[in-house]
Amino acid sequence: MQKNVHKKIVTWLLASALAVALSFGALPSAYADPVVSPGSLVFSDAVISPGSDESQMMFTWYTSQATGMVSVRIQGTDDFALTNTVGTARGSLFVHKAVVSGLLPSTTYEYCFVGNDYSTSAIYTFTTGCPSSFSFLAVGDPQIGSSGNVASDTSGWNNTLNLATTNFPDTSFLLSAGDQVETAGTAAQYAGYLSPEALKYLPIANAVGNHDADSQLFADHFNLPNRYNLGSGATQLDYWFAYGNTLFMVVDSNTTSISGHKAFMQAAIAANPDARWTVVMFHHGPYVNASHRSDSYISSFRTTWIPVFDELQIDVVINGHDHSYVRSNQMLGNVAQTDQLWLNAQKTAVQDPTGTLYMELNSGSGSKYYALTTTTFFVAAQNQANRPNFSVVSVDNNNFTITTYQVNTNNTLTEIDSYTIVKSSEIVEPEPVGLTLTSDKNIVGSDQYFNVSISFSERIESNVINIELTFDADKFDFAGYTPAAGATVLKREAGNGFVNIMLMVPSYQADNLGTVMLKAKPTVGVTNSAIAATVTFVLRDSNLDKVITVADGSYNQKTSNAGSDSFEIDLIVLSNLIDAFGMTSDNPAWASVSHFDYNGNEEIDIFDIVTVAQMVK
Repeated sequence: MQKNVHKKIVTWLLASALAVALSFGALPSAYADPVVSPGSLVFSDAVISPGSDESQMMFTWYTSQATGMVSVRIQGTDDFALTNTVGTARGSLFVHKAVVSGLLPSTTYEYCFVGNDYSTSAIYTFTTGCPSSFSFLAVGDPQIGSSGNVASDTSGWNNTLNLATTNFPDTSFLLSAGDQVETAGTAAQYAGYLSPEALKYLPIANAVGNHDADSQLFADHFNLPNRYNLGSGATQLDYWFAYGNTLFMVVDSNTTSISGHKAFMQAAIAANPDARWTVVMFHHGPYVNASHRSDSYISSFRTTWIPVFDELQIDVVINGHDHSYVRSNQMLGNVAQTDQLWLNAQKTAVQDPTGTLYMELNSGSGSKYYALTTTTFFVAAQNQANRPNFSVVSVDNNNFTITTYQVNTNNTLTEIDSYTIVKSSEIVEPEPVGLTLTSDKNIVGSDQYFNVSISFSERIESNVINIELTFDADKFDFAGYTPAAGATVLKREAGNGFVNIMLMVPSYQADNLGTVMLKAKPTVGVTNSAIAATVTFVLRDSNLDKVITVADGSYNQKTSNAGSDSFEIDLIVLSNLIDAFGMTSDNPAWASVSHFDYNGNEEIDIFDIVTVAQMVK
């Protein structure tokens, strides 16, 4: 069995070497008979990171060679992808970065680094998650070196990640909310941060903290997808990635002006219009309750940054910096939103909440802690036991759960807090309901009765409907109402220019709402007069949920006193109308004859002429 495995690896590496040769072009004579040496490539600080989406993986590594390659294949197959790189010189070493795309969900991949002399690193693996339902880890401030002892901090960090990945092996990636190291330009501290074996198979996305800033090492060590240009004078370390239905936006809070960050987030959101959840991560948390609570820049973040998160309707914000654990209330406008639809008595699960959740994460390594102060308006839960923490976040279409654990001295875990946001099934705004009003007479003469029928444009699910019809009281009087078949009149009020009718429709099948009878007054005149209706009703959707809905409709009722004593019809009027025979509503002279369009077809036709002829005295 071992011989077969060894043979497969060597075969793969030989194929990789051939692809390397092809990608590098013609080989020097020294490499004419290359010898592949599994595990012999000297490399350091290897990192894998999430790509633009779950189908990509970003790679970073250091070697002493200017050119190199990463080779990736599905475990157990002979198919592989090779990505050639030309490293960036950093002293005696070169920084290499590569991106591999086309990864499949829920699949284990093998990868290794290949040198220009065909030597290779050892073979490592990573497993992609299921984007429709996944989990990830989150930590705050590993800050290797902050205790004064890099080895001790490195050991604590390794221990935390070992326990986290052992107890939660299906997590898809890790978020670190900044301050990976104590001193930005110290390579040994980065080596400690990147030393855990878990980081060879667990992708990590990092925010830049104040201890990481002002050094090229952060940008060198991490391959960031979708980096955004914040403008002149700013570090360019804002980036985003999507995983399944969730958009992650990572912001460099060392650049304190919010304008560029807002533009970045707006662009990221626009690029991911189908994201169900939006998560923002940056270092300097606005809702902290320990050492940095009263810092002026933290107070400034509350007045300048929070309104942006409110405007963009961000679901969750993840922060570090204060080396303690705080879960905020749902926050909107710097006000705790405690009036929510809570799903349990402990108020640790909420449905369709108002506002944003802010998570301040404690140290992931145990290198430094800050003591909490008394609770304040934004605190929903807090903890400081001076032990390393990590959080496990589970996400699907309707649930976002973040559970935080404390690493005990005996390497057991204690759950210190858990919170769940539930989003109802996606809310689709109903199409506006149309309301139609029609008259049985296109033109109404003085003292004439006419009927106004009211109906929905389609049958709707409703059992109680209120109709308010309005009209010109100088032209019409209310004369009666006939309900639609099956409807019962619960209330009817009529007054000067209005009628209000409340109906019961037991079948939940409403379309025709009945007929209102009006009578034109003797002095109605020749005019168009608006008759309008507003219908308020309880609409029941397919989930049997109910909402109060409003529909509006109107039409212009033509009136004419033609044929009355005040408007005598004689042969000259009839002759003029005959001259207009065939005229339609698009004719500029239409206004002078439109009050004779009795059948309402927007044309003077024989029906109209015969009708007027009957009025000749």
